[in-house]
Amino acid sequence: PGVLVIQIDGERTSFVSGERLTGGVAWHLEKEPRGMDLRLFWYTSGMGTQDVGIVQEMHIETPALGGDRRFTFTLPDRPYSAVGQYLTIHWAMELVTSDGKKSQRAELVMSPSGQPVTLGEPAERDT
Repeated sequence: PGVLVIQIDGERTSFVSGERLTGGVAWHLEKEPRGMDLRLFWYTSGMGTQDVGIVQEMHIETPALGGDRRFTFTLPDRPYSAVGQYLTIHWAMELVTSDGKKSQRAELVMSPSGQPVTLGEPAERDT
């Protein structure tokens, strides 16, 4: 079936805004893909429509059946990883083959403290 691996230096999962995220990807596939993409992105879950924002992307052109590459991404200032009653903002990296048949995801936390921000209750408005 094949294997895709995302290895973050220091095996970290928690990062501070603006920090450099470094590591490597590796793959061992049965069929040579036309290419692969490594994406750093955030996405929302909870009530309402899911939003996704790709922050940085690295394309690997016509890779062999097996190999590896290093990556360096710089995390932006926002949006922060956040958890609330109605909305959660997640950060992740994903390595995907060009045909979309194989993918691997690594979940991250990104905020000023390296911990998810807790979203409070919406303020009540005077009517």
